Amino acid sequence: MSASTEAILIDLIFGLGALIVIAGLIGLLSSRRHKRSLRPMMSVILCGVGIAVIALLLNNLLFKTYAQLRVKKTQYYEITSLTTNMHQSLASSRTPHQPISPQAKKASRNVTYLVKHTNQTT
Repeated sequence: MSASTEAILIDLIFGLGALIVIAGLIGLLSSRRHKRSLRPMMSVILCGVGIAVIALLLNNLLFKTYAQLRVKKTQYYEITSLTTNMHQSLASSRTPHQPISPQAKKASRNVTYLVKHTNQTT
């Protein structure tokens, strides 16, 4: 699966958990109005919260953000390594204490473009 497919699945799981919580809250209010037991609706709410928390944990464990784009952590470390190497190679060609050149900024933008427009398979 690509990173975007996994990200969409995790977003769907989170949305499902949030929807279950909202339905549980509506059921809780309805049960309260009709003076029924609140325990079943509380368990539905807790299940929805559990699903949403699992989705959030998966999102934090699997993905990082690079240039406002969600990528897998392994790809993130490759990208930052490439960017660092580009900056070091460009820095070796200029004198110390010189500001970042337009070439270095362009190299960083090129890496960002590659990240956004290449579909790397796992």
